[in-house]
Formats: sequence, structure tokens, C-alpha cells
Amino acid sequence: MWSVLTDWTLEPTVIIGLMVAALLYGRGVIYSRQHGQATRLHWWHVLAFYAEQLLWAHMIQHELLMMVAPLLLLLGMPTLPLWRAVPLSARRSSLQWLMQRRDTRRVIHVIGRVFSAPAVCWGIFIVIIYVWHLPALYDAALGNTTIHAFQHLCFIWAGLFFWSQVIPWRPGRPRLSYPRRAAYLILGGLASNLLDTVFMFSTGVIYPYYAALPREPGAITVLEDQHIAGGIMSVSGTVIITVMVMVMIGLWLQATERLSDTPIRPRPVRN
Repeated sequence: MWSVLTDWTLEPTVIIGLMVAALLYGRGVIYSRQHGQATRLHWWHVLAFYAEQLLWAHMIQHELLMMVAPLLLLLGMPTLPLWRAVPLSARRSSLQWLMQRRDTRRVIHVIGRVFSAPAVCWGIFIVIIYVWHLPALYDAALGNTTIHAFQHLCFIWAGLFFWSQVIPWRPGRPRLSYPRRAAYLILGGLASNLLDTVFMFSTGVIYPYYAALPREPGAITVLEDQHIAGGIMSVSGTVIITVMVMVMIGLWLQATERLSDTPIRPRPVRN
């Protein structure tokens, strides 16, 4: 089962192609709307465009950035392939420079140990979720392209930190045992579900940005949008966490069975 997951690979040309296609499509839709040429563009044609108009669509994007993309990146184990893609001369010169600086190696080692600690990775993930969903920062990201891009970058990095304690990745590996990884995932899911609950049972507008947007007659209200967004966040996150918890428990049981099946060799008796 685990070998199927670890054999997953990411094709850069496909990813770049999809990104370029998405950007071009979005630009074309905006241009068409600004110039009154979007009469034949229906809602299912421009779902990506409505990610900026509807909170629930934006939350799907955030879930993908934090829960899906980092998971797939780590399963693809891109660290060594990316390193090997660097020219050999550059790799050698950088390693030689590093080997000549003992203090720098110590600092890197300390930083690596700190940011590979399970509690730190878990904390970064939760803090990033809550901080970037504060109304002031969230609205600032929606109103500024640079801040928005930085927000998405933070989401991806937070997801990488979180999943690095669950998914083996070269040259790193999780410090936690399988049962502790399951507990780690459950605690992460519970902590993030608190934010989902706020959206699902909100009675007032959380983000002024969405309240200020013009809405067509018959469209969902701002509160309905918030409730749907909370439900999507809760369901999608819970499903992903539950699946991975089951995987961790399954791997733990497999490891336990292999250990119990290993014959115990009797120690030689010394006279």
C-alpha cells in the first residue's frame, strides 16, 4: 500500500502547462467581462474566476494548497531530483564552500533540528491557518496581488512542514512512530476544525471584502457563502486526515506483524 503512494511522481511540464493555461484563461475571462464580451460565458465556464467572488471557492483553493499540494510534493520526493538538476559544478562549489565553514554548518544543523521537530511543524501549520484567516490579513490579501501570492506561499510551506512529519521524504524522514503520526494528524484536524466551525455557525459577516462585492439577484448571501465555506473546509480536511490516519494505523499493524513474525534466535550459552 505504501509503495503505491511513494511511487507517485510529479511531472513539471504538466504542472507548468496547467498553471500557464489557468493564468491565460483567467486573464481572458476578465478581459471579456471588462469589454462586455462575456455573454456566452456561463458559471461552469468560469469557476476559477468565481474563486475571487465566492468565499467557499476560495476555501477550496486554500485546502488544495495546504492539504493536497504539499502531500503530493512530499510523496513525489522532489528534494534529490531538484538538487541533481543543479549543474554539477554549482553543486560541488556550494558543497566545498559549506565544508570550509564549520560555524555555518552548525547553524544549519540547529535550524534543521528545530524546524523538523514535530511540535514546531504542527505549530507552524496551525498558526499560519489562523493568522491568514484573520479578517484584516485576509482582506489585505484579496486586495493586493503581492500579498495574495505571499499568502499562498505561506500555505504551501505550512503544509510542507505539517506533512513532513507524516510522509517520508528524502533526505529527511518523520521523527514520529506510526501511532504518534496518527495522533499528530488527529490533533491537527481538530485544531483546524475549530476555524471551520466559526465559518459554519457564523451569524455576521467575517470578511468585508465579500460583503462589498455586487451580487446578482438570486445569488447566495454572504452568510450562506460563509456557511458553505466552513462546511467544505471541515468535510475536505476531515476526509484527508481520516484517510491518512487509517494509512498510518495500517502501516503500524503491518510493521507489528513483521516484527512478530521475525524468529528469535537463541543466544549461545557460554560455559
